Formats: sequence, structure tokens, C-alpha cells
Amino acid sequence: PRIDLLGGISPDGRYLCFTDWNTGDLAIRELATGKNRRITDKGPWTKSYEFAMFSKWSPDGQYIAYLWYNPNAERFELHLIGLKDLQPRILFENSENEYANVQPFDWHPDGKRVLVGFYKGDNTLELGFLSVADKNIQIVKTFNWKMEGNRGGSPHNFVVSPDGSTIAYDYYPGNTSKSRDIFLLSSDGTHEQKLFDHPAYDFVCDWTPDGRHLLFASDRTGDLGLWGVRVKERKAQESPILLKDDVGMFIPIGCTRQNQLYIGYYKEGRDIYLAEIDSATGQFLAPPTKQVRLYEGCNAIPEFSPDGKHLTYVSSRVGTPQVTYALCVYSFEKDEIHEIDTGLERFNQWSFPQWRPDGQAISL
Repeated sequence: PRIDLLGGISPDGRYLCFTDWNTGDLAIRELATGKNRRITDKGPWTKSYEFAMFSKWSPDGQYIAYLWYNPNAERFELHLIGLKDLQPRILFENSENEYANVQPFDWHPDGKRVLVGFYKGDNTLELGFLSVADKNIQIVKTFNWKMEGNRGGSPHNFVVSPDGSTIAYDYYPGNTSKSRDIFLLSSDGTHEQKLFDHPAYDFVCDWTPDGRHLLFASDRTGDLGLWGVRVKERKAQESPILLKDDVGMFIPIGCTRQNQLYIGYYKEGRDIYLAEIDSATGQFLAPPTKQVRLYEGCNAIPEFSPDGKHLTYVSSRVGTPQVTYALCVYSFEKDEIHEIDTGLERFNQWSFPQWRPDGQAISL
């Protein structure tokens, strides 16, 4: 409970890193004891709106690279923290506003570089390795899904092979296709190969520790199952093997050195409630009431309009195996919901819609 699925499992399988949304701090959970420990200390939300996201363990399990939101600069930064000294340092900050966002995906097995995605505002993703020592960036590949006719958004689930030679990821093939394909890219960006030619929806989970097999999910039998395939020189060496059928929609969290693949489920929905409180004591004056009853369990990230008459939020449209998101505005006076077509290629629950001060526009 109260564990998000945007972190990962430590290489030895002992710890899970995640964001503690009670404060927004980066935290780790010792799985054997169930004890959680915050490893950043930003203070309560009333003190700071900073928070961590997308945390990734180093190969030796001694460091965690993670995204950190800087509310003063209104941007995300890439941070690194060591478990021994707990002193975070900045690996990347978008000081020149060249990028709209940055995200850590995985570590190179040498422990000296982090595989990072730099998102631009023109539907472009620059994939590259960021040096931990000198912050030097080596761009491996640039994706522009709009130019490529890809309406399914950006590529996902980048994982580096244990020998460091190959990056696996999944991506829509283009146009209006509902399938998703897996690609294998050499770490220097010079060679790339599609793993399968198959109409199924496939996505990457992780490499096995020996690097001989790639674990992935696929709905090729009708239900979403977990599969494995032997890979050599960025090519499938045999037909994939079904490891477990009907797994359901899940999020891969990583494979440990003990050949254990950790996956996560969101079993509880998210809804928007309104509660009246005593501003002096912080106590509820009445039980919270659910405000949005359309697509229950799929609504989150609410914010009041400046005049308090409307509420904007993000509503997910959960399908199998694809999830889409809608920007919604709820009117308290009319008890009506209006959906807004953002026209954006990249819009999801992490877009954090915010009202402008005049109440006439919403920024994303």
C-alpha cells in the first residue's frame, strides 16, 4: 500500500525505490521487513512543492538517479543520490530551456552513465547517455513521432542489455496502428533491428541478468501474457516462449540478479473528492464527497479554477492494452463535464494541468 510504480527494484532484490507522495520525497522500501525510509528530506507539501519521480538504481545498488521537480524554475532536473552519504547532486538541469522535460530510463552496466531521454516541445525525444562524472551527453538516437507519422506517442521502456551493447525499447510502428513493436538499438546508435514483425501489442519488460533473453509482454494470444525470447546480435534466435498467460495490464519494475522479474499493478482507482476543513485545526468538518461520477476510478490531478466555479482534472480511458487520457473541466454550478481536445501528441496524467490566473486558459 501507498507505493507508486514509477521506481524500480534494486539489483539484489532487497529494496524498491519509489516516491513517497505523503511528502514527495524519494524513498526506499525494504521488502523483507516492509519498512519505508525517505532518503530525501524536502519537508511537507506546505513547505515545498518539490517532488521526485522515475527513480532508477545503479548496477551496484549504491546510487539512485531520479527526476526532481524544481517549482521555482518550473522544470524537472535529473538528480543523483548515494545511499551512503544521502547528498543529492544535480546531473542535468535545463538552464537554457532547450528541453521540455528529461527522464532517466536505465543505467549502463558500467555504472558510469545513465540512459536518459531529453524531450523537446516539438514531439522530439533525444536518447543518450549522460556521464555521471563529468555530465557529458552522448546522443544515441533522435525520435520525432509526428514526423514519422506515429500517432501513438513516444517510445517507452528503454532497457540496456547486461553487456551494454544493446538498448531495447518499444514503439508504435506509425499511422493509426494499435500494435506496438519492440526494437533493438546498438548503444552507439549505428545499428537498429525490429525484433518481430507481428501485429500484436508488445512492450519491453527487461533483460535477463545473463543478457541472453529479453522479457516482454504481448497480447498475441488474446490476453496479455509474459514472454521471453533468446536474443543474439540484436536478432531473435528462436520463437518466443510464453512464460505466463493472462497476466493483466501491469508495469514492469525490473529483473534482479536472482532472475526475478518484478511487476506492479494499479488495483485501486483514483477519484476526486471534496472535503470541507477547519483551516485552524486542519480537521474535516464533514466526510469527503466524490465530485466526479463519470469514469469512476480513473480521475486524478484536480485543480480549482481561480473563481472556484470549475475543476480541471485528467481522466484516463483504460482499455486493453492501450490507455488514453482526456483533459476535463467540471462545472460545480451546472454539474456538467466538458472534455477538451488538447491536440497534443503527448498528454497523460503527468501533464499537471494548471489554470492561468485569469481563468481563461489552462497550461499543460
